[in-house]
Amino acid sequence: MKKPNLLFIFSDQQRVFDMNLYGNDQVITPNFDKFSKESVVFNNCISNSPVCVPVRGSLLTGLYPFKHKAIANDMSIDTNVTSVADI
Repeated sequence: MKKPNLLFIFSDQQRVFDMNLYGNDQVITPNFDKFSKESVVFNNCISNSPVCVPVRGSLLTGLYPFKHKAIANDMSIDTNVTSVADI
Protein backbone atom coordinates (compact mmCIF):
# COMPACT_ATOMS: atom_id res chain seq x y z
CA MET A 1 0.00 0.00 0.00
CA LYS A 2 1.39 3.39 -1.01
CA LYS A 3 1.73 5.85 1.87
CA PRO A 4 0.34 9.37 1.29
CA ASN A 5 2.61 12.38 1.22
CA LEU A 6 1.98 14.87 3.99
CA LEU A 7 2.98 18.51 3.85
CA PHE A 8 2.31 20.74 6.82
CA ILE A 9 2.54 24.50 6.27
CA PHE A 10 2.88 26.67 9.35
CA SER A 11 3.12 30.38 8.70
CA ASP A 12 4.51 32.64 11.38
CA GLN A 13 2.27 35.22 13.03
CA GLN A 14 -0.43 34.93 10.41
CA ARG A 15 -4.03 35.38 11.39
CA VAL A 16 -7.00 33.88 9.59
CA PHE A 17 -7.86 37.40 8.45
CA ASP A 18 -4.65 37.50 6.38
CA MET A 19 -5.83 34.93 3.84
CA ASN A 20 -8.08 35.39 0.81
CA LEU A 21 -9.31 31.80 1.11
CA TYR A 22 -10.90 32.72 4.44
CA GLY A 23 -12.78 35.65 2.92
CA ASN A 24 -10.40 38.64 2.97
CA ASP A 25 -10.74 40.21 -0.49
CA GLN A 26 -8.00 42.74 0.31
CA VAL A 27 -5.28 40.07 0.49
CA ILE A 28 -4.08 38.33 -2.67
CA THR A 29 -2.91 34.77 -1.88
CA PRO A 30 -3.31 32.79 -5.12
CA ASN A 31 -0.98 29.96 -4.16
CA PHE A 32 -2.65 29.36 -0.80
CA ASP A 33 -6.06 29.62 -2.47
CA LYS A 34 -5.13 26.99 -5.08
CA PHE A 35 -3.46 24.74 -2.55
CA SER A 36 -6.52 24.90 -0.28
CA LYS A 37 -8.71 23.57 -3.09
CA GLU A 38 -6.39 20.57 -3.59
CA SER A 39 -5.80 19.67 0.05
CA VAL A 40 -7.26 19.53 3.53
CA VAL A 41 -7.86 22.86 5.22
CA PHE A 42 -8.28 23.11 8.97
CA ASN A 43 -10.77 25.76 10.00
CA ASN A 44 -10.08 25.62 13.73
CA CYS A 45 -6.76 26.05 15.46
CA ILE A 46 -5.80 26.28 19.10
CA SER A 47 -2.41 27.38 20.34
CA ASN A 48 -1.19 26.86 23.88
CA SER A 49 1.06 29.90 23.56
CA PRO A 50 0.55 33.35 22.04
CA VAL A 51 4.15 33.66 20.77
CA CYS A 52 6.10 31.74 18.12
CA VAL A 53 9.12 30.11 19.83
CA PRO A 54 7.10 28.12 22.39
CA VAL A 55 4.74 26.96 19.64
CA ARG A 56 7.64 25.94 17.39
CA GLY A 57 9.15 24.05 20.31
CA SER A 58 5.86 22.21 20.79
CA LEU A 59 5.67 21.33 17.09
CA LEU A 60 9.23 19.96 17.21
CA THR A 61 8.89 18.02 20.45
CA GLY A 62 5.21 17.26 20.92
CA LEU A 63 5.45 18.75 24.40
CA TYR A 64 3.90 21.73 26.11
CA PRO A 65 6.22 24.76 26.46
CA PHE A 66 6.73 24.25 30.20
CA LYS A 67 8.05 20.73 29.40
CA HIS A 68 10.48 21.69 26.60
CA LYS A 69 11.48 24.86 28.53
CA ALA A 70 11.14 27.40 25.70
CA ILE A 71 8.35 29.40 27.32
CA ALA A 72 9.22 32.75 25.70
CA ASN A 73 10.68 33.96 22.42
CA ASP A 74 14.19 34.48 23.84
CA MET A 75 14.54 30.93 25.22
CA SER A 76 15.87 27.69 23.72
CA ILE A 77 14.36 24.23 23.76
CA ASP A 78 15.91 22.00 26.44
CA THR A 79 18.66 20.00 24.72
CA ASN A 80 17.74 16.91 26.78
CA VAL A 81 14.28 16.75 25.15
CA THR A 82 13.75 14.46 22.16
CA SER A 83 12.57 16.25 19.03
CA VAL A 84 11.67 15.25 15.48
CA ALA A 85 15.26 16.06 14.53
CA ASP A 86 16.45 13.27 16.85
CA ILE A 87 13.99 10.79 15.39
